[in-house]
Amino acid sequence: MRRWLIAAVTIAVLLTGCGGGTPKVAKLAATDVVLAFGDSLTYGTGAKPEESYPAVLSQLVGRNVVRAGIPGEQTAGGLQRLPGVLDEYRPRLVIVCLGGNDMLRKGAPQNIEANLRAMLQEIRTRGLDAVLVGVPAPGLITSAPEFYEKLAKEFGIPYEGKVVTSVLYKPELKSDPIHPNADGYRRMAEAIAKLLRDAGAVHELLPGFFYLTRHQDIVDVCKRPDLFEQGRFIPLEEDTREDDELNLGETNPPQHTRVRKVLAGMFSPPRVRTMEPLVREVCARLVDGFA
Repeated sequence: MRRWLIAAVTIAVLLTGCGGGTPKVAKLAATDVVLAFGDSLTYGTGAKPEESYPAVLSQLVGRNVVRAGIPGEQTAGGLQRLPGVLDEYRPRLVIVCLGGNDMLRKGAPQNIEANLRAMLQEIRTRGLDAVLVGVPAPGLITSAPEFYEKLAKEFGIPYEGKVVTSVLYKPELKSDPIHPNADGYRRMAEAIAKLLRDAGAVHELLPGFFYLTRHQDIVDVCKRPDLFEQGRFIPLEEDTREDDELNLGETNPPQHTRVRKVLAGMFSPPRVRTMEPLVREVCARLVDGFA
């Protein structure tokens, strides 16, 4: 009986692990590079560089996202270009979004699929994670060809197959018949950011806020003013200080360093012990307020 019970539990666990859901990738460290590789959709044709999907995605996930898109490029050209770009930027994760120009030029679907497969294999051979974005075939009523999803399942990688089609169906999200505008690229970035969160690459606490648990990640982020700034915070209580009062949490170096030296004497071990009851009382009140 016990053997049957163990076997049943084991099978249940295996079935749970084999269930649906987004395939997982390695969690991105704060300094890891994400490579957005593709054509004009990645380049951001129809919008400003800072409005391209890689630029917006970088803001949403708090990582350096390299915009490596070449307008007009087909999958054969991307396959030739990919190794050099991987060598140059040394990413941890690669987002592949190619195939639209092949389809516009009536390229054979089997060739597009073969080129994409070779790119994904190159990425895997280097021990990197990949994400695939499907592009719709030209037409009035269309969607991303089935080979995109087929490749994603074959390699066991996260796949976003709807957002580009959705954007290109809405005139208000397009700059021309085949390219998004700034709002369209933001939709792409938001969909890919969600996919990365679902895949475990990043974790979002609130829009624009991310939590870090590894000590090295915290150290790395604190050294990057583009990701972390002392002066940007949300007060938990109403601010009753005078305008000229300084707060260590609102200053950046070098002012932060000077203020810290002045305040250091106030936080010696004996002084901290005298403040412990008050700190415990405030923390308890805050926790009760969140409950």
